[in-house]
Amino acid sequence: ISDPHQVESDQGKIEGLGVSPGVTALTKEKTTVQTSFAFKNGANNCEGYEIHMGETQLNDGRHLNTIEGKPEGFFDGDKCWGTYIHGIFDNDEVIEDFIHAMGGKPKENQASYREQKEENYNRLAQHIDAHLDMEAILKDIKVC
Repeated sequence: ISDPHQVESDQGKIEGLGVSPGVTALTKEKTTVQTSFAFKNGANNCEGYEIHMGETQLNDGRHLNTIEGKPEGFFDGDKCWGTYIHGIFDNDEVIEDFIHAMGGKPKENQASYREQKEENYNRLAQHIDAHLDMEAILKDIKVC
């Protein structure tokens, strides 16, 4: 991992974990952008958002995703992968692939995982509203 602009430290360069066969160079500018991508070169468009402050070049070209024809992420061909895409697990295609890779069974005739997550967040919010006195809690919080 190189840091030529000393964004994170003054070391300039350090060894990574050695999980992927590539190099990462930190940049001055942070990338934050909504994106559509093809997961493992699949036909379906997935959605997420990129947040990163660097560029990674893989030595052997084993990428995970394709964004506008460009490779993104790392995939070892088995179970190890990494990506700059946040919200990747909001895509059914990704979750189904992950469950299958771990030996699990895919869902059958259910709502999408994103819909299930939102439903559970709403249930949690309703439970909190029903059982906590938020006005009393907020009243005792000191604002700095």
